[in-house]
Amino acid sequence: WLGLVLLAAAALTACAQTGQVETSVVLASILTGYDASTRPNLEYNIPVFVGVELRVNHLYNIDSKLNTYVLDAFVRLTWVDERLRFNSTWRNEIRVDPTLVWRPDVITYNCIDTKTSAETLTVQPSGTVFWSRQVLLTLSTALDLHDFPFDSQNLDVIFMSFSYDATDFILGVFNNSRGFDPDPVATYNSPIWTMGYTNFVRSNTTLRSTEAPHSTVRLIFNLTRRNQSYIVKYILPLAFLVLLSQLSYWIDPMSPPARVGSSFTLVLAVVTFNVTIGAELPKLNYLTLMDWYVITCFLFAFLSVVEYAAVNHFMYKPTPEGKIIGRHIDSFFKYTAGPLWILVVALFFLQHQLTQIIMYVFASLWLFAGVVVVVNDIYKVVKDKPGCLRLRARVARLRDECLSKRPAPGEEPEALINEKEGDGEDEKADTTI
Repeated sequence: WLGLVLLAAAALTACAQTGQVETSVVLASILTGYDASTRPNLEYNIPVFVGVELRVNHLYNIDSKLNTYVLDAFVRLTWVDERLRFNSTWRNEIRVDPTLVWRPDVITYNCIDTKTSAETLTVQPSGTVFWSRQVLLTLSTALDLHDFPFDSQNLDVIFMSFSYDATDFILGVFNNSRGFDPDPVATYNSPIWTMGYTNFVRSNTTLRSTEAPHSTVRLIFNLTRRNQSYIVKYILPLAFLVLLSQLSYWIDPMSPPARVGSSFTLVLAVVTFNVTIGAELPKLNYLTLMDWYVITCFLFAFLSVVEYAAVNHFMYKPTPEGKIIGRHIDSFFKYTAGPLWILVVALFFLQHQLTQIIMYVFASLWLFAGVVVVVNDIYKVVKDKPGCLRLRARVARLRDECLSKRPAPGEEPEALINEKEGDGEDEKADTTI
């Protein structure tokens, strides 16, 4: 048995040495006279096609303030170089030093920083070259935060050739229709984002330094923000704070310290929430959905202060009518402000356009009905006042004057009678002539 083991070891050693010798021979044969500075197919004036493939390891540090994110991935480029064809009975592919062969100068167009940790280049007998690199990319992307925190973002990885234009160099995707292997949707896991889909777009880009278009491949990650944290920490507490400010309408208006103190405290609390939320967002020249929500919260809380100022103005008038008007204003806000705020919160969560239209119509009708009731109550209070009586008498007098000038049924208006008489005299004059 010992002899057999030694014989097998010797055979394996001989095979390995034979393979190494053959690899050295193949490398020497294909690299003799090889010019690494010229691209493939140059003598045929045919563009070289380079396929791009991305294997995502990690995607993290999506920064809304800096509009950047970090991507750890394997970038694999493949192309065919006819000058590297070889025949081998031992190897399906051989490894080659990447510096000894031509490599496409594919850059990441939207990259801020790149770190390459490892790379390998293999050549198959058909001349197909595979160049793989593990890279850590810090990429810039334009984030659209209009719908924050219910937003979804498209993160781009833009590959393009720098020194070759589209007539010499064509970029495309390799191995599948998305340019990703495996699909990051199934492997990506984040506590903040959910990956929706991946896609690619192939186009041509014209650089400022050149006039010719350059072939470009744009790989896209679609991410949807997980908003549960924002709902629990910001949206619901603000909603309850504003609802507390609506409860101040139920406090007796003859107790100014209770109503004024609670209203001002809640206004300051809403302002504090606004500062906290603004610290998590970049300085934008537009308002996000969360900004509109905070502004609405502030307006509702501030409205409770303004409403009590108006009620207090009427309640402390020496006339009983002022107290009645103040009571009616307070009753109107007591029964409409709270339900209206609940509708606003529902509109914030319901993003469907038709649902929003129905809610807006319902809220408008609710407010209109409340205004009609309050105006009717105020009119009942002031209708017997001297000023109101004089106004009613004047309106009645104008109405009587208009009715007196209107002809009775069956009679013709005076102007029409005069017009007919004038026409008859003109006809007599024409007959005489």
